[in-house]
Amino acid sequence: MDRIDEKPDEQLVDMLDEPAKWLIHCVGLKAVSAYSLREALVEGHRIAATAHVIQRIRLPSGAITIEAEQIARLWSRCGETPD
Repeated sequence: MDRIDEKPDEQLVDMLDEPAKWLIHCVGLKAVSAYSLREALVEGHRIAATAHVIQRIRLPSGAITIEAEQIARLWSRCGETPD
């Protein structure tokens, strides 16, 4: 992990259902809001199914940024598997 704001997967899994505003950044779309990390992952997966590329999910403050590779790992750990 070389990003200063990247959190380990285990820590993010523990945060899945904590209420917090997250922004989902996709190529060709404005940022989409979600109000828990789990909701952001589900919404990101739904958006990706429409052929948009997810770039990152982050807190508006930028304190936590989750890049595409980690998003895929978290999706998998949530008991969901990408199509």
